[in-house]
Amino acid sequence: MKRLAPFALAACVLLAGACTTELQKAQRTQPQGGSEFSRAQSATYLAMAENQWQGQYDFSGSEHFARKSMRAARGEAVAPDVPGEKGFIPVKLADELTSARQRLVTALQANATVAAPPVAARAQGAYDCWLDEAADPIFAVEGQWLNEKVQNCRRDFETAMAELERRPATAAAPPAPAPAAPAARPAGAQQWLVFFDFDRSDLTPEAQAVIRTAADNVRRGGTARIEVVGHADRSGSDAYNMALSGRRANAVRAALIRAGVPQNQIVTEARGETQPLVPTPDGAREPQNRRAEIVAR
Repeated sequence: MKRLAPFALAACVLLAGACTTELQKAQRTQPQGGSEFSRAQSATYLAMAENQWQGQYDFSGSEHFARKSMRAARGEAVAPDVPGEKGFIPVKLADELTSARQRLVTALQANATVAAPPVAARAQGAYDCWLDEAADPIFAVEGQWLNEKVQNCRRDFETAMAELERRPATAAAPPAPAPAAPAARPAGAQQWLVFFDFDRSDLTPEAQAVIRTAADNVRRGGTARIEVVGHADRSGSDAYNMALSGRRANAVRAALIRAGVPQNQIVTEARGETQPLVPTPDGAREPQNRRAEIVAR
């Protein structure tokens, strides 16, 4: 990310009491429930925010990661960053970063958040670090120092992903009635996951970025059919969750249409709490299960 001049930090210090940084807020935020994965995410992003502020003087990057730390501490679903969503597109590594993000998302969907929560959080944090450094607008001219930072994050990502991919795809789940298995993605189809906050169907900035990416790919690929499937976690009644998952699917559909996808290509479906990504007992709040899936065939 763009690094601000060191005098910005000095100004905030001189105005102590007049400004509170997102990093300071994150340092005071305690985890409020959530899963082991979301708590590991919160700690990972907080460490990244502190490093950006104290070690690199990248204050905008620090504030971004501090906000992600606080969202994870609240038990919200925090997705990996999307190339280009914050204004800078890492042209040099665009294809590699897009492929790496899909690899990460595939691992998270395969229950890595339950099988190895700290490793999954570390992999996501390392990916966001890699993207952040590669998207720095001075990446093309800075030379060895910045190149080394990019490669350090990439190495950390590959190390964590290798550990995740050596593990079984699933882990023992808490006792619960067996849910219906999520439908397998058809061969050749593309898929994106849009996550929601607890009991909400409005779109977060991260969700909007994922939808824009999906819409761009659909327009370029000439896709004939888009399926948007809404889901909910297992807190709340079956009927309420079915309605909530329908609202989530409709919110994503509307955003795709605004992004230029013809409405006659989009079909929606609500599946309530019947197909969780992460198996949980009834009544449990699980951020990874509050989602809508976009499938382009």
